Amino acid sequence: MITDDRSKIKVIPRNEFLTVEAVYGMIPHEFRLHMQRVAGYCDILMKNIERDISFINVIEREFYAHAKDVFKYHDIGYAFVPLDYFGEDEEIPEHVIYAEDAFEKIVHKRLDAQIVKRAKECAKYHHENYDGTGYPEGLKGEEIPFVARVCAIADMYDHLVNDNPYSINEGNGEIVDKIVSLSGKKFHPQLVNVFVSCAEKFKRQDIIYGIYKRY
Repeated sequence: MITDDRSKIKVIPRNEFLTVEAVYGMIPHEFRLHMQRVAGYCDILMKNIERDISFINVIEREFYAHAKDVFKYHDIGYAFVPLDYFGEDEEIPEHVIYAEDAFEKIVHKRLDAQIVKRAKECAKYHHENYDGTGYPEGLKGEEIPFVARVCAIADMYDHLVNDNPYSINEGNGEIVDKIVSLSGKKFHPQLVNVFVSCAEKFKRQDIIYGIYKRY
């Protein structure tokens, strides 16, 4: 559920944080786990994309070595959301704007300017939909930065698998089908095809994460 109550949003003074790691550490534990899982799923997608000749020019080669860092911080804007608000089942659209602001304020010790740019794109635009119905700017199709299009699939997968854990015997087919049904609407069709091709790897990652029914 999305809230329009801006009184629940706090303002963070400029230069309060110095590093992206410090900002990340301010996010509640469960959200950090989500961010780590999404980074793992995105890593699977990016390794498949890297080997796919049809994606050869979509992003600079240097990005692949830093992909996990970029995707790990996709929800960095939640560091600016009041802690007492995390208990409510609401999504706060402003977190993507806070993310952009965060990357303007912090010191980047390990990432060069181009990688930081990709991290900002991912954090700001991963809630855009392929058909233009997302936020914050209603971007459509390839107007959406590539890293954000990748992250959108992994982000939804993690939410679905945590909301509806599956047994190992059942597999993740229903979740895969749900994402496929949103191809061309919420997600980039070509990236959905990549996701389908590595769905079994996602299942193995779920076992590592321990997010499945144990029966």
